[in-house]
Amino acid sequence: MRDVFILLKVNEAFLDAAKFAPLFGFSVLFSGFSMMFSNNILVSGKTYFYTIRSIIAGIAAILLNIILIPLYGVFGAIYATILCAALSLSIEIYISEVILS
Repeated sequence: MRDVFILLKVNEAFLDAAKFAPLFGFSVLFSGFSMMFSNNILVSGKTYFYTIRSIIAGIAAILLNIILIPLYGVFGAIYATILCAALSLSIEIYISEVILS
């Protein structure tokens, strides 16, 4: 049934990518939660924390991709994306706690 919905949006060339889409949902979930905590940073005026968070998450993404892609292929890239989104959320929570306390 899932394949039918995917074929309504794209052609058969993209059908293999459908098995990866649910995993990317976790990354989107973490990013959505991160947006809730980012408001605290925005309101405090300490927006330089966004840069710090982005640099840390970016470096982690590069390192995780270097490590995981040779081991797991496409799934390694997906795992790296999920882990970096979770790391970014963790940093947002920590910074929000520091700002609010």
